[in-house]
Amino acid sequence: AGALRANVERAANSIVEHFGRAFGPRLLAFDGEVARRVAEVQLYVRQHGGERDLARLGQLACQLAATT
Repeated sequence: AGALRANVERAANSIVEHFGRAFGPRLLAFDGEVARRVAEVQLYVRQHGGERDLARLGQLACQLAATT
């Protein structure tokens, strides 16, 4: 589940970044609905523990490797 969440976080960040490059700042500045939706996606993604969660996944992988 943690690995899936990390992959979703990377994908969502990539999509927001590509969206910004493709459409520029105009939609975010002048279309309130688009700006709100992008902000909601960014807020959701920020709930991911980021590096802390990835470090925990690494620890679990090392523990699993040590037991096999």
